[in-house]
Amino acid sequence: MLLKSLSFEDKQTGWKLENLRLDRFNLLVGASGVGKTRILRAIRTVHRIGRGLFLRNFNQGVSFDIHFEHEGQTYRWQFDSAAHSPGSGDDEESAAALADDRPIVVAESLHSDVDGLLVKREQSQFLFRNKELPMLNRHSSALQLLDEPSINQLKQAFAKSFLEALDSQSTTHRIIDAQDWAARKFPSLDSLRSYTDRPPVVKAFVLQERFAAQFDKLKQLFIDIFPTVVDVAVARRESGTMQGRAMEHLSFKLKEHGVPKWIRAEDISSGMARTLNHLVDLMLAPAGTVVLIDEFENSLGVNCMGPLTDFILSRANDLQFVITSHHPYIINNIPKSHWKLVRRKGSTVRVTPASEIPALQGPSAQDDFIRLINSPEFEEGME
Repeated sequence: MLLKSLSFEDKQTGWKLENLRLDRFNLLVGASGVGKTRILRAIRTVHRIGRGLFLRNFNQGVSFDIHFEHEGQTYRWQFDSAAHSPGSGDDEESAAALADDRPIVVAESLHSDVDGLLVKREQSQFLFRNKELPMLNRHSSALQLLDEPSINQLKQAFAKSFLEALDSQSTTHRIIDAQDWAARKFPSLDSLRSYTDRPPVVKAFVLQERFAAQFDKLKQLFIDIFPTVVDVAVARRESGTMQGRAMEHLSFKLKEHGVPKWIRAEDISSGMARTLNHLVDLMLAPAGTVVLIDEFENSLGVNCMGPLTDFILSRANDLQFVITSHHPYIINNIPKSHWKLVRRKGSTVRVTPASEIPALQGPSAQDDFIRLINSPEFEEGME
């Protein structure tokens, strides 16, 4: 999947994003509080609606208009939901409606440049390929309601094409019968790549047990960033039972030069933990994945930032990145062609590519970087 543009509104707060245009690599820069993190949250919301997940934090409704590419087709998906206001009545259906506070879908349309208008949905009508359907569940999107080949491929795209866990510093996870599960679930490396939502330590365990060459590559990448480290492994120990089956606790551990014992998961620094999780997730992300990273620099020392930035850029041809940062080192080490300046006026957020800002068109990238971080737009972010 490749996201092309997004407009979004949170109806509870009135927060709006105006026509964000997205490339393969997008570095959102700007002052704190202008809306960089909320842009990622908006993309996550669209993703979760596409997956059919219940959005408790948006019970007043959202609307969005998104253009994206998938498997050679370009789509436009427009969606509008609102707070549910059930009618009065004493019958069971009305009572159930009163108990259900999820927003309802007010309007929805889905258009493909190949197949034309696939879905047109309003409060009193539901059309698929211009054929009228019964009024289906108003709490769900058409992507979840329709069992059609053209829709099913989009369901799969929203289920598999987003990677959101890159802010994690977790180094442990519990799982049932880890080794047997790994052998049954992942007969090939591609089958592991498709599980973008698995915790990094779980994916690293599968690599260690099933794909040793790839695990060795992961270790070397990490050791290159932290030369004091001589070995990385995923430990496994029993941690009780569940329904008669053994629960096991998986955890990263490190071995360093001059340190006789392994460093346990709880003693791994936050920077090392985040770097390790970044490497696992990015190494295994399948082509076409949309990768969302909020405040890339969090917990990372300068010794981590450079190699990780290089590793991310090395995958920019087959993944799509939307990254937020206000750290000078990160901004200065990513080409200005990827910069997008985020500004806010009241509740409305606008994003301008660096290519459209005349002051950033000088011959020196270093000078443009200095002009960027010293500009009132970057420092204040308000219009």
